[in-house]
Amino acid sequence: MQAYSILTIYFLRRHILKLEGIQSHLLICNGKSCMRGGADHVTNAIRTCIEVEKLTSTVHTTRTLCNGMCKEAPVVIHYPSGQWFTRMTPETGKSLVHALAANEMYIPHLSHTYENDCFRPYHKPRYND
Repeated sequence: MQAYSILTIYFLRRHILKLEGIQSHLLICNGKSCMRGGADHVTNAIRTCIEVEKLTSTVHTTRTLCNGMCKEAPVVIHYPSGQWFTRMTPETGKSLVHALAANEMYIPHLSHTYENDCFRPYHKPRYND
């Protein structure tokens, strides 16, 4: 059995993510194409908005490497819904966070949804006027 110092245990308890209370997890692609498309700005805008709106106890973000949607960069993926958002900007990233806070579905830039045990392209409903 490995012995840990009191300081190490304190550090681990204070700095390891506690998932209790987290309702949304945003995976923000920071692969090469997404970074060229402004993913760093999208990441910063989303994280700042989460802090300003006091959502840090319910929304968590993770920067990822390439998610394979390079032509649609930058990409943000929401879990647990399994929704993929493409061509994100700092402004649309903030709008996504506001929708999560209001418990609303964010439709703009929605690319794929998880339905019936697989991902499917999202097709916006067409309305006849």
